[in-house]
Amino acid sequence: MGLSIGIVGSGNLATHLSKRFIECGIPIAFIQSRNVKTGKALAKACRSIFVKELPETSTTNQILFICSSDSSIEDIFQANHAKGYSLVHNSGMIPLLHDKKNKTKSAVFYPVQTFSKKEEVNWKAIPICIESNDKKLEQKLLKLARKIAGSALILDSKQRAYLHLAAVFANNFVNANYAIATNILASQKLPAKLIAALIQQTAKNALNNSPQEIQTGPAKRKDLKTIQAHLQLLKKNPKEKKVYDAITEYLLKK
Repeated sequence: MGLSIGIVGSGNLATHLSKRFIECGIPIAFIQSRNVKTGKALAKACRSIFVKELPETSTTNQILFICSSDSSIEDIFQANHAKGYSLVHNSGMIPLLHDKKNKTKSAVFYPVQTFSKKEEVNWKAIPICIESNDKKLEQKLLKLARKIAGSALILDSKQRAYLHLAAVFANNFVNANYAIATNILASQKLPAKLIAALIQQTAKNALNNSPQEIQTGPAKRKDLKTIQAHLQLLKKNPKEKKVYDAITEYLLKK
């Protein structure tokens, strides 16, 4: 594709994205990371090199992917915008960034997925959201996204923020409920696998139907007797009880 790619970071997203580039025949010029150990390991896995400091670039095709925590993205951008890169971050919540003179080519390349080094992902099922202040860079990133992932679309910063909010409800909050459920089972020496089929079927139902139409459970039925029995079981777990109360109240009103 005629692109030169650099990666900042060696965490979950940096690892998955870098390895996906390599799988698709897209070489990585270098890896830079504050964590030298994991940075060098990722560079080796991607047949690339590790650099302690980001070098300046003389090519207009050099794209730097900032795969770091949201709290450090802007600092990395501001520290490196004068080095000649097209700077691309991967956050759902950080808006499109600009330098003071608005000369730097800037973009967002946001894969809508949760990433963990312990689990593989199906890139062909992942949509990637693109935003850029440069049309040529935007087209390059759309082409790149379509090569490595299932689909690509252009979203502005506001749309992407709402998408990220929805993703937190669909992923982070749901997973927190899984953690609560497995802790409840463990308190009674019951294995987590007892709800494995339920989790799988719930996800399948939500993907194939309108979640609003397939809601089940005591709150949906307005079964107040069962709800009170559940709350009694949670009387020694005030934090979990607050979660149960909040979700139940939402379902009763909706």
